[in-house]
Amino acid sequence: MREFGESLLSEDFLKWNRPMFERFASRPGVREALKGFDKTLQFEFSDINTSFFVTGERLEFHVGKAGEPDCTMKMSSETWEKIMSGNMSFEMAFVGEMIVGTPLAPMDFAYKVHGLLGLLGIAREK
Repeated sequence: MREFGESLLSEDFLKWNRPMFERFASRPGVREALKGFDKTLQFEFSDINTSFFVTGERLEFHVGKAGEPDCTMKMSSETWEKIMSGNMSFEMAFVGEMIVGTPLAPMDFAYKVHGLLGLLGIAREK
């Protein structure tokens, strides 16, 4: 298992994130929280030239870029790892401009994405 902070390759990064989303989507209460979520949320990590996206209520995980994502979250892989390890909150990353979300979304979608990101931070397993 790779230690936090070690050099990261995109293949390792994807192997590390796919199971996290699968565990998260299967947790009790998550399905209810995501009921009606029919959007595509894309994550881009420019420092390792890697992207993945999740879609729908089941948060289906896909490698690569979505054709037309509803929202794209751009950040470094280091920022993502800090969030997932509990060393930084999503809120602090947004406020510190370590995450940029595009495009600006309607408020109901923005709240759903914020809730999803918050749940992901809570759901991380070490």
